[in-house]
Amino acid sequence: MESVGLYIYCFAFSVIWLIYQDITQKKLKGVYFLVTLLLSIVFALLFPLNPFLPLFLAFFSLSLLVNFTKTLCRHFFYSAFPVIFVDLFVRTVTFFIYPKLFQYDIVQKPFSAWEIVFALLLVLPTNRVLKRLFRIDYPAILQMPDKLIQSYIYSMNGFFILYYLVYYGIFFNVKSSVANYHQLTLLAFIMLLIYMLTLLNRQAQLSYQLEVEKEQSQYLENLEHYSQHLEAIYENIRAFKHDYDNILISLKDCMSNGNLGDIKTVYEDVLKKSRDNMEHDDYLLYQLIPLKDNNLKMMLIRDLLDIKNQGIHVSASICEITAHSLNLQKDFVLVIHLLLGLASKLTKASPKPWLKLRITQNESSFEVSVSYATSMERLETSCLCFASQTLNDALDVKEMQTLQAIFQAHPHCQLLFESGSYKAKETLIIEKVREEVV
Repeated sequence: MESVGLYIYCFAFSVIWLIYQDITQKKLKGVYFLVTLLLSIVFALLFPLNPFLPLFLAFFSLSLLVNFTKTLCRHFFYSAFPVIFVDLFVRTVTFFIYPKLFQYDIVQKPFSAWEIVFALLLVLPTNRVLKRLFRIDYPAILQMPDKLIQSYIYSMNGFFILYYLVYYGIFFNVKSSVANYHQLTLLAFIMLLIYMLTLLNRQAQLSYQLEVEKEQSQYLENLEHYSQHLEAIYENIRAFKHDYDNILISLKDCMSNGNLGDIKTVYEDVLKKSRDNMEHDDYLLYQLIPLKDNNLKMMLIRDLLDIKNQGIHVSASICEITAHSLNLQKDFVLVIHLLLGLASKLTKASPKPWLKLRITQNESSFEVSVSYATSMERLETSCLCFASQTLNDALDVKEMQTLQAIFQAHPHCQLLFESGSYKAKETLIIEKVREEVV
């Protein structure tokens, strides 16, 4: 590479780097920038056909490194899109704007270095304008499940391949072809890229809206159960107050008559019964008060009460919760929900079914453990695996795929398992992470 050409190449790489970080929503460390730049230069020396291919290969390698859980289809999209976007924009400026401003023939006059640099300077502002104009939501696209986005990503990748074949193949190596067809094909590619990107974005926003509506519906359903439980507590308190008033009257009469037998009867028939009515469901709710995450709290109340209504003895212990408790993502709440459901199915088969929930939090992690009785002396694997292999009504294929996707997407989350003496314990450990900088 010539020195001027190398400078322009590095500058173009920097612009593509910023676009890549924008679409992947990742803040990458400087060492990744240097390594990827050097790798692209190596690819440029190995494949000196055009600057497009080395840049794509370098960013494809970077995507594999920092997003190893994604599919190859998505890696291709994240790698090709920023390169295509920058290349297409520079071509648009140099073939549409410059000839009108400077009155020259694009076939006869090669582009100078400053013209290319000036076009590159306009890429980032244009990217921001287009995002606002067409309301492109990259985070929503990133969060879309593969099954919903795969066909759109395949179409975009096909567009990228077609673009490369047209502009870096044999066709536009002929100057007459450039003069006759370049502006037409350029307009076609611009319109096609905007259309496909907005179509992908619309699907992502629709998927996001459906997910929000589903979460709101689940939240309202949990809130309804929570309200019903509070109403039941109020009824218990009112009944206890009524019994307490009767107790005072009865005890007063008994003490006036000096009848110890009647005092004993009042205690066994009224006072002890009122205490028993207050100590189970109400105490379970009291144990969950330290939780600051309302979504998690309402889900736990609903699940634990459902488990208790199945005849399973349920207890809960919440300890070491800080004032600013961690708000769990919906993925982790779903894992806890499935874990409780599967544990209840396994313990229900034991002679004396019981289940205990324990939640702890420290500076570095949030732990949820579920202990339960089992019908077997020892289980070999976690209930998330054991149940799916032995119970017909346990996890279905969709739930198993969802769990696998959650644990792949959150490497800071792990599930520990231990079993013996006709009991088992599942511990979900969620390590706290700062803003993602890789």
